[in-house]
Amino acid sequence: MAGIDGAGLLVRSLRAHGVDSLFSVPGDPLGPFLDEAVRAGIENYTIRHEQAIAMAAQAYSYVRRDIGVGAVTSGPAMTNAITGLATAWANCWPMLLLGGSSELGKRGLGDFQ
Repeated sequence: MAGIDGAGLLVRSLRAHGVDSLFSVPGDPLGPFLDEAVRAGIENYTIRHEQAIAMAAQAYSYVRRDIGVGAVTSGPAMTNAITGLATAWANCWPMLLLGGSSELGKRGLGDFQ
C-alpha cells in the first residue's frame, strides 16, 4: 500500500468536512497541497493577492453558509490575509486559513518557503 503525505491527509480531511472549493495563490510550499486538492475534485479559485483570497473565503462562507477556505504561502502572505480572517471571526463566519511553510528538514537553515 502506498503511503500518504501531509498534503494528502489535509485534502482527505477537507473532503471529509464537505469542502468543495478553496481560494489560493500558487506558491512553492502550496504546490503538493493544491495538486492533491485538484485531484480530489476541490475547485481551486486562483486569486492574485492574499488579502483578496481571505476576503473571498469569508464572503463564500457568508453566502454559502458553509466554511470558506483560503490557502496562502508563508510569511508576508499570511499577514496579508489576516484582515479577511479577522472579518470572518468578527462576524462569526466559519473560515479556515491555511499557511505554507518550509519543509521540516530545512527548518533552521534559513529556508523561507
